Amino acid sequence: MIRRRRSQPCPAASDGLHRRGHGGQPAADRGQVHHRVRGQLRVAGRGRRPLVLRPRQRRRRRHRAEGGGAPPDRNHPYGHHNYETLGALAASLLLLVTGFVLGKEAVENLLAGVSTTPRWGALIAAIVSIIAKEAMARYTDRAGRIHNSPALITNAVHHRSDALSSLAAAIGITGARCGAPFLDSVAALVIAVWIVWIGWQLMKNNTDILMETRPGDEFVSQVHDVALSVEGVEAVTFLVVRPRGSVYLADIAIAVRPDMSVSEGHGLAHAVEDALREDVVRLIGVTVHVEPHTARGTIADGS
Repeated sequence: MIRRRRSQPCPAASDGLHRRGHGGQPAADRGQVHHRVRGQLRVAGRGRRPLVLRPRQRRRRRHRAEGGGAPPDRNHPYGHHNYETLGALAASLLLLVTGFVLGKEAVENLLAGVSTTPRWGALIAAIVSIIAKEAMARYTDRAGRIHNSPALITNAVHHRSDALSSLAAAIGITGARCGAPFLDSVAALVIAVWIVWIGWQLMKNNTDILMETRPGDEFVSQVHDVALSVEGVEAVTFLVVRPRGSVYLADIAIAVRPDMSVSEGHGLAHAVEDALREDVVRLIGVTVHVEPHTARGTIADGS
C-alpha cells in the first residue's frame, strides 16, 4: 500500500486532498467531540452516529475476513480477488463446451435412430443422482450468494447441469422401457441448450467483473448515503464503485465547508473511509478526495 506524507495544516482546503489508509486525527469543530479509547479515535457529532477510526492492522485482518485468500502485496496492491473470477470464467467456458458436446451427441443419436432398452435399475441410479446433485447445487448456490462468490455460483451451475443430465437419462430410460426411445435424445438436446445458455450468462457476468463493470444502483446508493451521513460532509460530488472478484473498491469525492483546514479535511476523510468500510458489506477499499463545497449539484455516481 502506498504511504503518503502527512500534510501540514493550512488555512483552507481549497485545493482538495487525497488520502488513503489510516492515520491523522480530525480536529474538534462545530460541536464535535473527540476522545481515545484503547488506541481508537471516536468522532461524535450533532445528529450523526459516532465513528471509530481503527488502527491499520485491524484493517488487514478485515481484508482477510471479507476478501479471503492472500492479502495485497507489492506486485498485487489491490489484492488477489480476481483469481476467483478467472476460475469462474474458466468453469463457465467448460460449461459451454459440455453443452455443445451433449447437444452434438443428442442430434447424432436422433439422426442415427440409436435406441437401447436399459434396465429399471439404471432409472433408480439416475433418480438418486438427480436428488444428490440438485441438493449440492442448492447448497453451493446459497453459499455463493451469501459470500458473493463467482466461483461458488458457477460451481453450483455445474452441479445443476449434472442433475439435468441425469434427468435426461431418466427420461430416456423411461421412454425406452415404454416404447419411445427417442425421448432420451430429445431431453438431452433440450438440456444441452439450457447448459449452453447458462454457461454464456456466467461467462458474461464474470467478464463484467474483470472489466470492472459498475455494480447495481442499490449498492452505489448505499455507498453514497453512508458517506453523506458522516458529520462534516456537505455533499458527495463524485463516486465510482468497481468490482474486484467478490468484493468492491470505491473512489469518492466529498465536499466540505471552504474554510476547513487540511488537517481537518484529512481527519474527515478518515472518518468517511472508516464509515464506508464498517457499514457497506464487501467494500474493502476506499479512496477519498476532499474538495471545498460549492453551489454546484451533487452526483451519485461518476460513471
